[in-house]
Amino acid sequence: MRRRSRRRRKRKRRRKRRRSRRRRRRRRKRSKRRRRRRRRKRRRSRRRSKRKRKRRRRSGRRRKRKRRKRRRRSRRRRKRRRRRRRRSKEGGSGKGGGVKEGGRGKEGGGGVEGGGRGRGGGEGEGGGEGGGEGGGEGGGEGGGEGGGEYRQR
Repeated sequence: MRRRSRRRRKRKRRRKRRRSRRRRRRRRKRSKRRRRRRRRKRRRSRRRSKRKRKRRRRSGRRRKRKRRKRRRRSRRRRKRRRRRRRRSKEGGSGKGGGVKEGGRGKEGGGGVEGGGRGRGGGEGEGGGEGGGEGGGEGGGEGGGEGGGEYRQR
């Protein structure tokens, strides 16, 4: 009888240990699910890591450098272009009629959109005499000789 009681006590202790292990295993299963998700991400990154990390690093650095340089260059170039346009197109020299400062954005040229690179800009690129709004001689509103009437193309 004493042996049976000892065995039963040992069984109870073992059962208690097993229950605690099962609880630990349940916690491990939850962590294993999280670890599996992390492992999947790591496997993908390991397969594509050498190429993708280099591409991401290079692309990010290149884009930042390019944006900074473009902003600096664009401001300087715009100032230079505006100065050149003012000098060349004042006083009816070349393509522009003598209205304000020639075809420079929405300010010069006259018409709805103005000259330059507008929709139907007369002076500047894409239009000579008799162009769209604000053309040269005989163009839209504020053109050269024979202008003044509000004509669209």
